[in-house]
Amino acid sequence: MRGNVRQFAHVASRLDPSAGARFRVHKATWRWPGLSVAGEFLAGTSTDLVQWLATVAHARSALITQQSMQQAWTYAFDRYAPRARSARRQV
Repeated sequence: MRGNVRQFAHVASRLDPSAGARFRVHKATWRWPGLSVAGEFLAGTSTDLVQWLATVAHARSALITQQSMQQAWTYAFDRYAPRARSARRQV
């Protein structure tokens, strides 16, 4: 199960069904210890490093935007979703 986010989410929601749509797994992130992309460029950092940093910054900002849109969707729609009824039927 290590590294398999989908399987982990399945097991976790089986252990705690109340987690439901609120359960999310986020990848770990690492904060760049240097300057901004523009700051690194102006400081004369190598072109390859500046290009890599710009690519990672763009990918990270796209991820943040996607997470924000997911939270907005959850807030707007998922809170009104009908709850699953018990699997047991009364006879």
